Amino acid sequence: MKKIIFVLSLVMLLLACNQSKSKVSRYYKATNWDRNCPRFPLYEPLAIYKDRSTPPKWHLSFNDFQSSRKDKIDYHTAGSNIISIHHIGIDRGIVHGYIKESELIETGVGIGNYAFINSKGGFSFSLQKCPTGKNEQALLLIDSTKKSFLIPKRWYVVNTRDTTYTYLFSEEDYQTRLKELNVSAHMYNIDSVYNQFVRGGILPWFPDSIKAVLNK
Repeated sequence: MKKIIFVLSLVMLLLACNQSKSKVSRYYKATNWDRNCPRFPLYEPLAIYKDRSTPPKWHLSFNDFQSSRKDKIDYHTAGSNIISIHHIGIDRGIVHGYIKESELIETGVGIGNYAFINSKGGFSFSLQKCPTGKNEQALLLIDSTKKSFLIPKRWYVVNTRDTTYTYLFSEEDYQTRLKELNVSAHMYNIDSVYNQFVRGGILPWFPDSIKAVLNK
């Protein structure tokens, strides 16, 4: 009889644990968007995912499909530009990192030989050398025929606490910004983090309440 009671108690405990885990949002549990797109969560609604290009590249998504906050924050401009990343910093609601140089090809009526990128990741084009707005960085013209421009290396800081983000065009400014926010400059290797998430299902920056349930 005691053995039966023990077994029943164990079953009830396991059921309770499973019910608790089932209440955790898929945002914290899904390891992919579909079979061909690995992903892992950061701070809602941000996530990292790998595309289907050859070779595949890691992207920072600002509108994760698994997030209940999807479409709540307009990060589309920045999100479209944070691609081909290998390392990422994440601490106290802040996501940050580095983007290497890349090429931008722009066609259309009125596209001149001058292009600029601003601190929000938006681009502008001009027939004149002068920037069209404040805090803009000039892009180098590579090919005037096909209107190919070199986007300079840059750093990004995304603050999910107040839903703001910015691009910085010098490492010194980037490090200064991190110090102002009092966040760690430590960078995680994205491939290693994804493997850790697949194996263990928990990442260091998960809220303590989520960790407690997933650890059961």
